[in-house]
Amino acid sequence: KYPMYSPFANNVSQALEIIYFIEKAEEIIKELIEMKTSEYCVEVVKRKGEGVAITEAPRGLLVHSYKINDEGKVLSANIITPTAQNLKNIEENAKKLVKKMLDEGSEINEIRKRVEALVRSYDPCISCAARFQKA
Repeated sequence: KYPMYSPFANNVSQALEIIYFIEKAEEIIKELIEMKTSEYCVEVVKRKGEGVAITEAPRGLLVHSYKINDEGKVLSANIITPTAQNLKNIEENAKKLVKKMLDEGSEINEIRKRVEALVRSYDPCISCAARFQKA
């Protein structure tokens, strides 16, 4: 039943998104095949500037910003991953889950397994998941 607020419902939501985006991709592919791409080509000019972009990624929003000098070289780049944005929620949900399970008298091994499942439900990137595993 929607809306779902449990982090454990993430995989169901992702499956529904996949179905939607496959259908949408088919529409876009048909449009692209019919386009004359030469009309949309632009010349690239090196110039100084800054830019920020936010895009939807499989795990959430991906934010990136860049500073470029006159020669077109990148002076700085900053990328904020979806997992980094979810860390606070993961930590808060894990604390609540541990407290609840301790209050219920759950065994430490069972608590660990459930917390690992909670972290996985947020679908962290592989390197982040490995760090959670060590903690």
